[in-house]
Amino acid sequence: MSRWAWLLLIPWLSGCSLLPGATEPVDREHRHLLDWQPRGPAPAAPPGAPVLAVAPPVAAPGHAGSDMLYSRGDTELHRFAWHRWADAPARLLEPLLVRAAERSGCCRQVVPPGVPAQAELRLDTRLLELQQRFAGDRCEVRLAVRVLLLDNRSGRVIASRLFRYGAPCASPDPVGGARTANLLVARFLEALQGFLASAIPAS
Repeated sequence: MSRWAWLLLIPWLSGCSLLPGATEPVDREHRHLLDWQPRGPAPAAPPGAPVLAVAPPVAAPGHAGSDMLYSRGDTELHRFAWHRWADAPARLLEPLLVRAAERSGCCRQVVPPGVPAQAELRLDTRLLELQQRFAGDRCEVRLAVRVLLLDNRSGRVIASRLFRYGAPCASPDPVGGARTANLLVARFLEALQGFLASAIPAS
């Protein structure tokens, strides 16, 4: 094979990242989790508190897969080549939403997605945005989640809120983006507990 043919093959063999300047071997794929470790004991629910069913979170277009997304300050979404979420972010949020609701002290029982139960209330969640943004020398992570609390029998919306957060990346790379995303998720879940406490009347 000629020297020029080898030169043309090098980018293909190396598996170049979609992020300029970053390359890793094909067998070095990294998978990241969303996690939350709350502190302190959970408050007890009052007698007669309702049962809350947590519906499976849904994702906005472009955010349904496990790709770790980034943009360069415009409307085009890109994905990192060697870094992914362990599952779709909306799926990773499922157990965290249940944990946050259980620790809100507002419900005598919280029913996870997919478990049949008689519940008075339902929590619907839509992940609108989770991405890393590069603009000039700045790098930040953005998280946006819309939450609806509904009467599970009538479908009436009791309360709704848009939670939107942004923070500089711990480092301008996928690992720093994942760490910052977890910090924002923690802020969201703590705020969600306050939302539930204010929206669910004490019995």
